[in-house]
Amino acid sequence: MKKYFYCFYIFLFISFQSFPQDTIKVKLSELSPPYSDMDGNLGLNKILLNKIISPSKYKILIIESDSSGLPALMGLSEKNTLSDTNYEFSLALFNSSYVIVSNTDKKIKNIDDIVDNKIGIIENSRAEKKLEGKLFFYTKYKNCNSAFFSLFNNDIDYLIVEKSFAKYFLNQELLKNKLFIVNEDLFQTDIGFYVFKKDKGLINQINSAIAKFKKSEDYQSLLNKYYIFPTDYTLLWIIVISLLVLSAITYLVLFIRKRNIGEKLLGYYRLSLKGLIIFRASPTYTSNENNDGSKFKDALNELQLKYQHLNFAYDYSGNSVKINLTTPKKIFLSDKDYLNKFTDSLNNTLKELPPNKYMIDINISGEYSDFRSHNSFLIVNKGNEVGLHIDQSKKSFIPNL
Repeated sequence: MKKYFYCFYIFLFISFQSFPQDTIKVKLSELSPPYSDMDGNLGLNKILLNKIISPSKYKILIIESDSSGLPALMGLSEKNTLSDTNYEFSLALFNSSYVIVSNTDKKIKNIDDIVDNKIGIIENSRAEKKLEGKLFFYTKYKNCNSAFFSLFNNDIDYLIVEKSFAKYFLNQELLKNKLFIVNEDLFQTDIGFYVFKKDKGLINQINSAIAKFKKSEDYQSLLNKYYIFPTDYTLLWIIVISLLVLSAITYLVLFIRKRNIGEKLLGYYRLSLKGLIIFRASPTYTSNENNDGSKFKDALNELQLKYQHLNFAYDYSGNSVKINLTTPKKIFLSDKDYLNKFTDSLNNTLKELPPNKYMIDINISGEYSDFRSHNSFLIVNKGNEVGLHIDQSKKSFIPNL
């Protein structure tokens, strides 16, 4: 008796498994990736049909776009693009938008900015209906492949297309960094399925499946992949870096003021000097035993040792001695009376010269400047007296710290 029961159960199981599922015919529109299959991978159309229809009691049968008869379901489509009243638009799967793509990276505010240019749109898309009356001349393309490559080849200036197509094509190696989205939100559109209106059970089944699917992680993954552009943080980084730089400058100013570094810096100035001191033997000189010139040589050596920042180069020729005086580099000094002291020391040195032995010619010029002023100077002699003349032409470079 048990054998009969086992046979009966096996019969029921096999009968149930072989019971045919309801088949729905699905017509896919002639669109490009990412809706259609690409590179051996399923396109968004079939991915969503498998996610939404396959878990139900229905079996999918894809029919050709030119097949006769009314299919139960139209593949991914935009709302308000099908004029056939036999169909009802499902619950929206994706809330998307139209973008403007160009081969030049220059932002466009609205469609009025480009009405005089060559514009391309996709046939039977929401753009064709939305922009009716706004554009007088435009080129219609049957699919996105031809549209994007026309833009790439400069046959058109701008392409108005739904966001998911733009994201897919602009990530292709050939078009990457060569085409640019210049308006990210021209107008809104909804993406979903068109369902045969008389099949209320199918409509309810699909809307329920869509609502459930939109709560899943798979849905968020598809949304990020096809409909959300990466966030451009360029402006944010500029603001952050600007704030950091401003904070650093503020901190530096406060630090300088606290440590009185500003006053110390302003206490220094840069000196540049060059000139000649010439001693020529006087024809009227008579020997003076009380002063043979050794005191002058000692005084000159002391002058050179005292002012080591200066280079003294001697040139002996004939009856004259030339002292070339220079600064080796532009030197920084803190002694504001440096030039006055040097002039006084030079005067004291000249006092040690034997009377009437030499005729003196002194001409030393230069400039010195700090963060606030720039001055030029001249050191010349009148007889054995040396004088310092300063031309003060003050210019402000930095504020008080």
